[in-house]
Amino acid sequence: MPKKKARPPQKGMTPAQYELNFSAAWQAGMDGLEQAESAAADDERELMYGAVLAAARKHQLFTADDVWQEMDRQAVLHASAMGGALKRAKASGCIDWTGDFRRSSRVPTHTRPLPVWRSCIVESPSRGID
Repeated sequence: MPKKKARPPQKGMTPAQYELNFSAAWQAGMDGLEQAESAAADDERELMYGAVLAAARKHQLFTADDVWQEMDRQAVLHASAMGGALKRAKASGCIDWTGDFRRSSRVPTHTRPLPVWRSCIVESPSRGID
């Protein structure tokens, strides 16, 4: 079977428009995380961080689904604060990413994969994804 020729770029496209730049993609993701976190009020960010720590104290392994169970859903208006709270907990040494993912069980997330976090402060392991 003959090899297919690589499709040439469309007319008017520059190499930057059809090549992946992973460092730029990573930076865009970090910028988006900071922008999303700044959309939440200070008290919402603190409430979310507290919920992350509460989940970390209860579960050896957990996802954002477990964090949502720790909080009053009406109290947080910006779910975007979750990423910042997890980032802050990781930076403080309370949690660490396992490199694994689990599908979410929450309806609003449409079963998307969620990172699995390992607690460094677990007190009494209970239900979670352990």
